Amino acid sequence: MSEDQDKYIFSTKNIGQCEINAHHFFTCVQENKNNPIKCMAAFDRFEKCCDDVSNLPEPEEHEIHPLVKTLQYYAPRLFTSDMPREKTILAESLGKMMPQIFDPKEDEDD
Repeated sequence: MSEDQDKYIFSTKNIGQCEINAHHFFTCVQENKNNPIKCMAAFDRFEKCCDDVSNLPEPEEHEIHPLVKTLQYYAPRLFTSDMPREKTILAESLGKMMPQIFDPKEDEDD
């Protein structure tokens, strides 16, 4: 093996973008189990695609607001809880949080 064997990094990002090339390569390998050298051209196309995709920018990760996470957690319990007091507390709490989630106030730190 050569020293640059680690330069081929296949991640879910680039394999997902290069799905057709990956399919051609793995199909070729399946068909040529006894002589996988025949699949070098397909591997080269797959490798080139992965190299090209690895230079694409990473997708932005969006942070879920803590109030939205709280809403996702507690809203179902409002309808599934058997305890009336708990339902009242949840309903009142969600009623106070909803305006903050859907109509947040702008920071006035100008």
